[in-house]
Amino acid sequence: MTASKLAALSPEERARIEEEELARKSSLGTMGSEDLTAMEQSIIQDIFFEYDRSDLSASARDILAAIADWMEKDSSVKVRIEGHADERGTSEYNLALGERRANASKKYLVTLGTEQSRLSTISYGEEIPMKEGRNEEAWAKNRRVHFEIK
Repeated sequence: MTASKLAALSPEERARIEEEELARKSSLGTMGSEDLTAMEQSIIQDIFFEYDRSDLSASARDILAAIADWMEKDSSVKVRIEGHADERGTSEYNLALGERRANASKKYLVTLGTEQSRLSTISYGEEIPMKEGRNEEAWAKNRRVHFEIK
């Protein structure tokens, strides 16, 4: 996000975006957000899921379409798709749910023409929360797929 767009946001929205950036930097990525252009950062957004679901929403499909377009323009890019879940459920169940979320995202990218060899998936289940807390706000942030550029 550009500095001017960031400045135009409410303090709460800026805090949320900064929190998300910290979470991204702390996840096990190979390229930090500081290495991406502002345009790339606007494209590579996390996608979020409803409770106990792995189906892609319309907004998730829009984000994935933008990622597929970007990857088509830069054939050197590879992406690791990381599935996450909130803390509810067993560790085993949440790992499987994160895997389903990552695989649904990968499958959609492949249907859009992205080469499967440029995509990898991993599930972290509940192990790397974006937001700490035991409430719906935190759980909603943690039900996600995150993309790391390799």
